[in-house]
Amino acid sequence: MQHRFSLDKSPRKYVCPNCGKRRFVLYLDNETGNYLPDYVGRCDRESNCQHHFTPKMYFDNNPDLRPQADLFGRPETPPPPLKDLSFIPPETLRQSLTAYDRNNFVKWLHSLFDADLVTNLVECFNVGTSKHWNGATVFWQVDTDLKVRQAKVMLYNPTTGKRLKEDSEPDKGKGKVYFAGKSILRQKGIEAPELRQCFFGEHQLSRETGQILAIAESEKTAILMTAFARLGIAPKYTWLATGGKNGAKWTTPEVFEVLAGCGAT
Repeated sequence: MQHRFSLDKSPRKYVCPNCGKRRFVLYLDNETGNYLPDYVGRCDRESNCQHHFTPKMYFDNNPDLRPQADLFGRPETPPPPLKDLSFIPPETLRQSLTAYDRNNFVKWLHSLFDADLVTNLVECFNVGTSKHWNGATVFWQVDTDLKVRQAKVMLYNPTTGKRLKEDSEPDKGKGKVYFAGKSILRQKGIEAPELRQCFFGEHQLSRETGQILAIAESEKTAILMTAFARLGIAPKYTWLATGGKNGAKWTTPEVFEVLAGCGAT
């Protein structure tokens, strides 16, 4: 069932009332074909603006203009129940905890810190080595029950620590990132695995209570800040990473339930 109001799917863009850029998408009344006022919409400058003024906000401010029925569409068919989650066998994680002499990311860590600290960081975060690309690293997502949720494979420059990019079209300039979870489970005979990501470093929350958490975007930042904390040059927070600013996983409340009772920054 189509909702009464939805964002315009045409290429038309308007000036955003928040940032002043012509990146504003208006809401369309699907029953009349008319737009709502030119401040009711969403800016698609996701990283820099994200201004979003919804039809509900508009009609809350203008109740006399509210349609009498079907404002946001009739209730849709309830979604099917969630499938049981699939988990990657822990032995697969353990098998990756080797060959650090060919792991570009670990090589770079050795250029910054002494061997004992690097070993400690690798063990703390379950940093693995992948054969997907020569020199690749696998960042395992392990939840508070110590169940392995996902395997994120990335490739870094061993000298600079920067992510390496794809060279060929249409992926030119795109970072080399590969989520290996489904492939791993299909090799184990699970044809349609149901995976759900968690924070990178989340397994640390199973160790103790009362931690002060800090959440970064990248796995590399979480590992570096943990190193600085252990060297006494940064606060002793427990560092997690989202692994990216986008994705459906960060729109579901259950992802954040693990943070309950912890101080976060």
